[in-house]
Amino acid sequence: MSKNHEQANFSSKMFIYKNIFLRKNNQNAKFKFLKNENKIFQKFNQAREIMLYSKKFRFVFCLGLLLQLTGNLKTENVELKAEVQQKINNGIPQWMQKQISEDLFRCTKSGITKDMIIDTLKQDPMCVLFTIKNGKIDVEYNSQIPRDYLGGIGVMSEVLNELNNYLALPDVEFIYSVDDCPSNREELQSFKQHVNHNKYRAPVFGPCKHRDDINVVLVPGYQIFLSIRNNVIGEIATGNALYTWASKKNVAFWRGTTTGSFYRMHNFEEMPRVKLAKLSIDFPKLIDAKFNYFWEVDEETRNKLVELNFLGNTLPVTEHIQYKYQILIDGNSASWPRSYWQYQCNSVVFKQNLPYIVWHQDLFKPWIHYIPFDHDCNDLVITIERAMNNDFEAQKIAQAANSLAQECLKHSDLLVYFYAAITEYAKLQAGD
Repeated sequence: MSKNHEQANFSSKMFIYKNIFLRKNNQNAKFKFLKNENKIFQKFNQAREIMLYSKKFRFVFCLGLLLQLTGNLKTENVELKAEVQQKINNGIPQWMQKQISEDLFRCTKSGITKDMIIDTLKQDPMCVLFTIKNGKIDVEYNSQIPRDYLGGIGVMSEVLNELNNYLALPDVEFIYSVDDCPSNREELQSFKQHVNHNKYRAPVFGPCKHRDDINVVLVPGYQIFLSIRNNVIGEIATGNALYTWASKKNVAFWRGTTTGSFYRMHNFEEMPRVKLAKLSIDFPKLIDAKFNYFWEVDEETRNKLVELNFLGNTLPVTEHIQYKYQILIDGNSASWPRSYWQYQCNSVVFKQNLPYIVWHQDLFKPWIHYIPFDHDCNDLVITIERAMNNDFEAQKIAQAANSLAQECLKHSDLLVYFYAAITEYAKLQAGD
């Protein structure tokens, strides 16, 4: 493992630039960027300010943009700090305590030992070790972690430092997985067997897990904190102000990437997201669902998806909100970054039924806060039509989700949840 906090923090900056770039440019430009990402990273590391040119795009990465972003955060930190401290003083909400207790249940008797942590780190190269000692935060990570994930490590380092400035964090060592879903690190043909095989591993903090996984402690993922930094809260507020329920389009909307598995010619038609895109072609008045970025796809399959007209435009969150029905369909795991803003946008969320859960999963109930649909999208069309024919009930579901999200999914709630998970975990490690 390499120990390099500066590298992780710098990777966070690069990750921000990359995230902004990929949101603003066309598919061809994105492909060229990703193809040359390592070279770009090296040049950026030397100069800290570069300019990229091509026939399709001209984009400037500059340190001033990052300083502006972090400067905006700093002006809000005093208010955020007070809000976090007030919520801690009022007591950790019961729903948070319940989820954290369930996630840590298997270690309540055995505790968490150093040997368990070392063993877990050896088993999974996507795991990162955070050590908090006397207020200082250090991070160690495996050199095998793909460069794409280094930014996530940097973001979580900054979140922990921010939290430590608000509330003194206990001395603790814990593992955080930069994977979308730690439950997916092995073939899960028999999930119960997978759980039993790993029952002596240390718990791993992560944004998502299989509902039966006893090894993962759910926490908000780094992409949510990154989206907050990129002003997703402001985009939600703007969209909600622009588009009232009555003015929204009666269409189910989705844009996303080809995640869920490796898309190849022999299997791509089996992917739920492809099935969703096909429904959009078959029922264009009901559904507008397309890919706006290709990932884990070979060239032949990519060309086929384009030929089928499955590639669409990219819209900011503000413009997503103009659609009355928002589709929440999972990729490699639960689509946790998307659910964070969808529940707050005053549109009805149609959520795919899957066994993967996130930290706020049990707060939101089917038919009260969202409308469920089948994993294979078989019932999606009829479910959308039912919502259209019952507009008042659909609006009630949208309002209920928005009210709950405004109450429980604020930036301060994310930090309070993370703090509660760390402190409860630390109690099980004390005395090791």
